[in-house]
Amino acid sequence: MKLYILFSAAMLIQLIAGRTQLLAMRGQIRDTSGLLASLIGIASGISFFVLFVWGFASLPWYFVLGITLGIAMLCGLIVGRESFVFWYRARSLVDIIVVALTVFLWLTYWPFGN
Repeated sequence: MKLYILFSAAMLIQLIAGRTQLLAMRGQIRDTSGLLASLIGIASGISFFVLFVWGFASLPWYFVLGITLGIAMLCGLIVGRESFVFWYRARSLVDIIVVALTVFLWLTYWPFGN
């Protein structure tokens, strides 16, 4: 049960970060956050695929697909016009949390045997 909750939380935070970045790109907002924040943002973007692989290796496939699709739709409501400014300002913190959760899941719950 703990793995399901950790995966769901990590995927929720990652998809919030991804949706925020997508809306910023659509709005042609220039990223002036600096090199380190940009590198962490790139690592956060890669974390989506890494979490997806970890989910398929550790959990039933139907849970991974269902949670990912459900949270993706939920993020459309969470990151909208009213809340975009908040999430955009907090994007570096959100990216750090995403990368930390991804690394934690892979190191603590290695899915490919002992």
